[in-house]
Order: sequence, then C-alpha cells, then structure tokens
Amino acid sequence: MHAAGEEEVFYPELLQEVDESEGDTKHAVKDHNEIRDAVRSVAEHELGTDAWWEAFREAREATVDHLGEEERDVLPPFKEQVSSEKRTDLGMRWMAFHDEHAQAKGLSGDDLDPKAYVEEHDREAGRAEQGQQSEAG
Repeated sequence: MHAAGEEEVFYPELLQEVDESEGDTKHAVKDHNEIRDAVRSVAEHELGTDAWWEAFREAREATVDHLGEEERDVLPPFKEQVSSEKRTDLGMRWMAFHDEHAQAKGLSGDDLDPKAYVEEHDREAGRAEQGQQSEAG
C-alpha cells in the first residue's frame, strides 16, 4: 500500500517539481517492484519455516534499503525545491489515499514498468505546466 501511495501521490509531484528526478523515480519504482515481489515470495511459504524466514528477511532488506535511499537521495531535494504549502497539500492527499485504500482496498499490487511510469507522469506534468502557463498568460 505504501508503494502504491507513493506512485499515486508522491512521485508524480517529484517529477513535476524537482529537477532531474527521473532517474530517482525509475529507481524507486524498480525498488517497489522488488519489494512487492519479495512480499509475494513470503506468502508462498508456510509461516515460520526456514524458507518463510529467508523470504521475510529478503523483503525486509529490500524495504529498508529503499527507505534509506529515499531519505538520503529523494526527500532532501524535494524539501529544498518544493514549498511548505505544496508539501502540506501533498500530505493531505497522502492521508486521503490511505483512507480511500484502507487495508489496500482496490489496489492491485501489480508491478509497474519504471520507464513507462516516468514517461507517463512526465507527460502529465508537462500538460499541467502548460495549463498553468495558459492561465497566467
């Protein structure tokens, strides 16, 4: 659910607001896919078995690595380049996403193609920017 929330709410804003964020976004979506795959692997094993624990450790490691990368590489430039107002709005949208999808309701858990994800959201950001320029002009 966390990954889906980031892909729905956070990463489109990152692409729109933070310079040269395409590489970090592709990498994050790839990490999300690895985490989803690792979690599915845990579910394939009987609870408490050696195989289950090994799959659990792999899922945990993938998650911890990803969170560390976000904290170190993604969030600092976001905080520097995005206004407090916009970050607050994003936080409200994040909470609404979690309320709407309580217990992952309505989320597929499917992997995403990182390149296609960035291309799609870059196009959307470009359309939004053009609309803002038209309103200002």
